[in-house]
Amino acid sequence: MSVTSDTDPVLYEVRDTGVAVLTLNRPERMNGWGGGLATAFYERLDDAEADPAVRAIVVTGKGRAFCAGADMGSLNTISNATVDGAGGTDVGKLVGARHPHFVMAMRKPVVAAINGACAGMGLTIAFSLAELYGGHIQIESSTGGTTICVSVPLAPQKAG
Repeated sequence: MSVTSDTDPVLYEVRDTGVAVLTLNRPERMNGWGGGLATAFYERLDDAEADPAVRAIVVTGKGRAFCAGADMGSLNTISNATVDGAGGTDVGKLVGARHPHFVMAMRKPVVAAINGACAGMGLTIAFSLAELYGGHIQIESSTGGTTICVSVPLAPQKAG
């Protein structure tokens, strides 16, 4: 069941399996963090957390990127602002109203399905999810039938 339109910055679909799929939907900007994406992302996570039919959440990106970081077009509005005019600017709309690590406090598992370029804020989201699930980022890539898998610890490991 989808509760968003194709033009929303984050698509939201609850599948029959109990998995909510949040898809960052700004492929023309490589899902750059801006343009309403931050606000919609947090709203959709809240929807999934509150929905008793949802047992797990998957976050992915539409197109060739997961999230290539900040949408620099959105940042231009900051550089063009004056001190006098900036007082009314809602920075939360540009960067998000919450710290991305809040997902670690969610009751339902959240998994990043990284489908392409992942940098800046996209990498921050991926790292916060990795910290939640054991402190490793696992990267898999299939090329010509060969799967390459790399596991990167995010914290120093004790020698065994």
